Amino acid sequence: MTHCLFQGKEQIKSTMGERLTINMITPKTKEWTCKIQVIDKGRPKDNKEKTKKYQLMTLQDEEENQIQAIMFNADITHFEDLFEPFHTPLVSVAQMSLLL
Repeated sequence: MTHCLFQGKEQIKSTMGERLTINMITPKTKEWTCKIQVIDKGRPKDNKEKTKKYQLMTLQDEEENQIQAIMFNADITHFEDLFEPFHTPLVSVAQMSLLL
């Protein structure tokens, strides 16, 4: 499973780019949209230093490709209703970072 980091409130935009699947998107991909389904959503947790909150989610696209996503701090409550289990939002131009 690929891992991804989502950060910043500008992630869900009304600007629609080319419709891609998860495995076609890289950190260098510009102007993209992906229809995802929230497969699993963990509870918000504190980092070790207790300076940040984070929340893990497993997202799946229409071809059943999966990715692990992480939301931080205020984004957890900002996107709370959008990223509900089994909802299928369109995500556009989210900030991505590959975690190794």
